[in-house]
Amino acid sequence: MKHLVQLAAMLSMLLAVSFAAAESLSYEELGVVSWHRSFDEAKSLSSETGKPLLILFQEVPGCATCVNYGRQVLSHPLVAEAIETYFIPLAVFNNRGGEDGNVMKHFNEPPWNNPVLRIIDYHEKPLANRLAGDYSIAGTTGAMIKALEKSRKPVPEYLRIVNEENRPFIMPEKAVFSTFCFWSGEIELGKIEGVVATTAGFMHGKEVVEVMFNSETISYTALLRRAGKNGVARNAYVFSEEQENAALHVLGESRVAWAKTFHPDRQTKYYLSKTPYSYIPLTSLQAIRINRALYEQENPDAYLSPRQRKMLSHIIMHPDRKWQRLTNHADIDFAGSWNEVARIIGPFSPDFP
Repeated sequence: MKHLVQLAAMLSMLLAVSFAAAESLSYEELGVVSWHRSFDEAKSLSSETGKPLLILFQEVPGCATCVNYGRQVLSHPLVAEAIETYFIPLAVFNNRGGEDGNVMKHFNEPPWNNPVLRIIDYHEKPLANRLAGDYSIAGTTGAMIKALEKSRKPVPEYLRIVNEENRPFIMPEKAVFSTFCFWSGEIELGKIEGVVATTAGFMHGKEVVEVMFNSETISYTALLRRAGKNGVARNAYVFSEEQENAALHVLGESRVAWAKTFHPDRQTKYYLSKTPYSYIPLTSLQAIRINRALYEQENPDAYLSPRQRKMLSHIIMHPDRKWQRLTNHADIDFAGSWNEVARIIGPFSPDFP
């Protein structure tokens, strides 16, 4: 009987350890952010640091919407970095009772709901509108920017870049223009508001720049006119009848043709590709801004996050490693590249910088 009692106690202890371990596991619904789980502790930290409190009400484990929000938004390395750096992040599980349930009642949040984001100060005054029904990177970063501006705190340029290149919630439109030099063409086209990605290459036997642009910010016609004014639209290679009609009107029949296979150049983002910046993971718009800054002999670090600067410093200090150039391909996996470089240099602590 004594052995049975001891065995039962051991099983009970093992189950307790197992449940504790399960609770400590990361959940896809929470992304890669290091979240606080106590409202009182998070609120106290907000008061001590002056950082806004960013509260995620999330179903864990959750439905496909909850999982996708964690994978696509909360796992974006720069979004996660901004959350951990400029806010006190708190996760409240909306499908549980206890402290989570008490916090939900306090904010009148419904249980078993899709993700909801609230950003408040330590007095619980809202710094941005309650974010619900918008599960995009642009929606989340837009709320973060508004909260920082309302609390009169600096907004990092990298956060504005992530917000800009993810607006609106549709796929960017593609355009291709021939230019006398595709390296300088990337510079000039990258200056146009609404352009979120550029790639130097060849089409129709000519040097061209493939452009991805936000059609909600700038129309194809306006983009074409700006490109022509800047001397980087000798010809337009079109992808639709709408583009063809606009290009014929602006350039004339002899300078318009339908697009063929695009062959990217081996040194797209030429000025960036010659520096250690080409070895760190960059979003497409970051690469555009840094490439231009290097060309104009300005400081590119203004467009990097602190963790990207740490990566850059490590790469410069270890030139013997065979670092992979990450700017040679337009379709580079940003999060995957980030994780690979971070694996080499070591993990970032949640409170870095």
